[in-house]
Amino acid sequence: MEPAYIKSMKTSRLGVGVVFSFVTGVLFTNPILQGAVSEWNTFPKGNSVVINGEYQTPNDPRPNRPKQTKAVWKVEGAVVGGSMQADMEQLFSRSPAQDASDVRISAKVPVRSLTMFTPTTTTWLHGFLKYDKHPNIEFELQQFKVLSVDEKQTLKAEATGRLSMAGASHPVTVPVTLSRNAEGHVIIEGAFTIDLSLYLTLPQKPFRMFSDKPPTIHDSDDLPPTKKDAQVTFRWCLQPKKVELTHG
Repeated sequence: MEPAYIKSMKTSRLGVGVVFSFVTGVLFTNPILQGAVSEWNTFPKGNSVVINGEYQTPNDPRPNRPKQTKAVWKVEGAVVGGSMQADMEQLFSRSPAQDASDVRISAKVPVRSLTMFTPTTTTWLHGFLKYDKHPNIEFELQQFKVLSVDEKQTLKAEATGRLSMAGASHPVTVPVTLSRNAEGHVIIEGAFTIDLSLYLTLPQKPFRMFSDKPPTIHDSDDLPPTKKDAQVTFRWCLQPKKVELTHG
């Protein structure tokens, strides 16, 4: 019969082995702890997309009314999907212009998540962006260039890639700012100008916006075309992809 102290030693060694295996498993499978390239997915809150543009209103034939005015249009959304792959610790410690070829970004905004003025104009917008055939506005990163990292761990960079919308795809370079909050999320913010004429067939005459009707094109020939440049601003909140530990 095996002495009790021998059984106790075997049990202790087994317990230590299980704990060691669990700890090392966490260290080598959890990308946050090991400091390697890890995947970051969209956090469901704190995201936004805003697109601003200008158009000319038509001449108002009524007495004492302005003959022509400049107005703005706005498209808004609160959904940004996709993922980012990067070693965040290494990324935030890089020197300016240092290679960041390990960074991968794939982002998308569902067209149906965008709104414009009223429900009617929102429906018109979705059709104008051809959501039935191209349901997402997408960005695929090709190059990530770090410009600076300040003492508050705010990283400024240039993200160059291809922007796809309504069936067209063109290169864009977007200045972005990356920061980290107390919850461990990475926040990517940016603003850039987009030439809408590269992606959409813009009306050659300005929009007329009604509160209860979709935008239409008025017949006046004395007004300039709708402005093709639009300003895009966005905020994308990312969280580390959860690692599920399996027990074999």
